[in-house]
Amino acid sequence: MLGLGLVAVSLLVGCSDDKDPNAAKAVPALEVEAAQCLLVTDALGATVTDLPVVPCSDPLHTHEIFAKVLYTPQDLFPGMAALETFAEGECYARFEKYVGVNVFDSKYFVSWIVPSLDSWNQKVNPDYAVLCVLGDKTNTPLGKGSVKGNKQ
Repeated sequence: MLGLGLVAVSLLVGCSDDKDPNAAKAVPALEVEAAQCLLVTDALGATVTDLPVVPCSDPLHTHEIFAKVLYTPQDLFPGMAALETFAEGECYARFEKYVGVNVFDSKYFVSWIVPSLDSWNQKVNPDYAVLCVLGDKTNTPLGKGSVKGNKQ
C-alpha cells in the first residue's frame, strides 16, 4: 500500500538499524495503533510484518494510521476480496471523523493494510485487524504533526 494500496501483513521488512534515534522504528504491524505515523520508503514491500513508525512530529513522515478496525474473527480466512471490501467501507467511513473533511474533498488518499492468510491463521495472536492509512495525494511528506482534525 505505498502508494499504499492493499497490503497483507506477512513478510518481514526492516526499517532501521536502530542506531539513529530519528530513524523509523520497525514496529510489528499487530502492535501499531491509530494516530501513529509512518515513514514509508520504496524498501517497504507489498506484504509486511513490521511497519516503519516515526513520531508524527517528524516533518518527513509520509503516512498516518487513522483507524484500526477488527474484522469479526472467524475460524476460516474470509478471503482477500472480503477483507478489501470491509476495509474500503470502514476506512472511508472513518476518514471524515479523523481529518474533519470528506475524503473526496481532501488532499489525502485513503488506503489500508489487511491481514494475510498466514497472519490470520497464526496459532498464537491471530491477526484480524485492518489498518486504515492516509497519505498525501501528491506523494509528499505530511509535515510536522498529525493530520487529525486539520480539515484538509
